[in-house]
Amino acid sequence: MYKLTPILVISLIAVHLNGSLAGPGDIQSPRRQSQDLETSCSAFFFSRLRPVMDLLAEHQESVNQTRAEQREMQIQLASVQEAITSVKASLASMQTQMDTDLSALKETQQAEARDKRWQGIEESLKDTISSTLQSVQINLEGQLKNIMHNFRLSMNYRKINSKYFYISDTEKTWSDAEKYCVDKGGHLATFESEEELIAISSMLNRGSRYWLGVSDKDKWGEFVSVASGKKVSYLKWSPGEPDYWNELMHCVVLFEGAMRMNECNHSRPIICQADDM
Repeated sequence: MYKLTPILVISLIAVHLNGSLAGPGDIQSPRRQSQDLETSCSAFFFSRLRPVMDLLAEHQESVNQTRAEQREMQIQLASVQEAITSVKASLASMQTQMDTDLSALKETQQAEARDKRWQGIEESLKDTISSTLQSVQINLEGQLKNIMHNFRLSMNYRKINSKYFYISDTEKTWSDAEKYCVDKGGHLATFESEEELIAISSMLNRGSRYWLGVSDKDKWGEFVSVASGKKVSYLKWSPGEPDYWNELMHCVVLFEGAMRMNECNHSRPIICQADDM
C-alpha cells in the first residue's frame, strides 16, 4: 500500500498540469507560472489526497491496532506457553514421584512376598522339625522302653533254649501271679515243647506246684495262653488229668514234670516267661 502512494501523487499532478496547459489564457512569466503552479498544486494536492490520507490514516490506525492485538496475543501466548511449560514440569515431577512411589511399592510388595515365603518356609521347617522331634522322641521312648524291659529281664530271667524264664518262690493266686510276671516284663509261662518243660522242671523244687499261664476259664476244656489268648500248642498232663474236682479248677500248674488242674484262687509259686530280651 505504501509503494502505491508516490505513484498516485505523481499521477494526480500530471492530470492537473495537463488540464492547465490545454485551457486558453495569456502567456505568463516563468516566476508567475511557478507561483501559480505552486498554489494550484497545493490546493489540488490536498483536495485530492485528503481522502487518501484519511484512508491511509485509518489503515495505519487499523495496522497499529492489529499490531497491538498481535503483541497482546503474543504476550498471552507467551503466558500460556509459560503455563504449559510449568504444567509440563509439574507433570514430569509428578511422574517422577509416581515412578519412585511405584518402585518403592514394588520393593515393599516384593519384600512382603519374600517375608511371606520365608514365613511359609519357617512354618514348614517348624512343622518338619516338630514332626521329626516327635518321631525321634517316640523312637527314643520305644528304645528306652526296650532297654528297660531288657534290663529287667536280664536282672530276673534266665535264658533256657530260645526263651527267657524267671522262677519265683513267692506264692500268689493265679491272677495275681500273672500281674506279678507282667510287672517283671513277661507273662505266666507256657511251653512249646517237651524239651522246654524238662529244662524248667529240673530247676523246680520237688513237691511244689508252680503256676503256668494256661487256663480254660473262658470255655471249659479249651486251654488258652494268658499271654496271647490263643490255644496252647503243647500240653503234657499227669495221669488222670485234666481232673476237675470242683467248679473252681480252671487253672494249670506244673508238678513233678507234668501238668495238673488246680483251683485258681490257691496261692502257688510262679514261673514267668519272656520271649525276647
